[in-house]
Amino acid sequence: MRTQPITILCVVLFIIGASMTIRFLFQFLFTADLGSFLMLVLSLTALFSYYGLWRMRRWSVMAIPIIWGIILLLTLFSAREMTTIMQLRSLYPIGIILIFLAVVLPSLKRFSGGKKRDPSQP
Repeated sequence: MRTQPITILCVVLFIIGASMTIRFLFQFLFTADLGSFLMLVLSLTALFSYYGLWRMRRWSVMAIPIIWGIILLLTLFSAREMTTIMQLRSLYPIGIILIFLAVVLPSLKRFSGGKKRDPSQP
């Protein structure tokens, strides 16, 4: 059973993921460069990982921080000159990762490995 903080986190992450997917889809359609393609793929992968979090799958606990870490690296390496706004924006993925870990780690025992157990097996 999913706890209320995980449910709220899932909804918030899905809203963020959907908005990122729409943003990078249009950015890729209009610019068609490698960076926007990578961000589009990452945002779609993140949406799938949020579904895994909703279903309480253990693989999503590892996938989501990895995806947000890659987003952080792409954000840092894509900026030619880091303005103050860009520096503050680079803290956003770090905050997402820390909030995610603070909400999910206490409930880690409730997550399943993804395989269905055979009820006849002990």
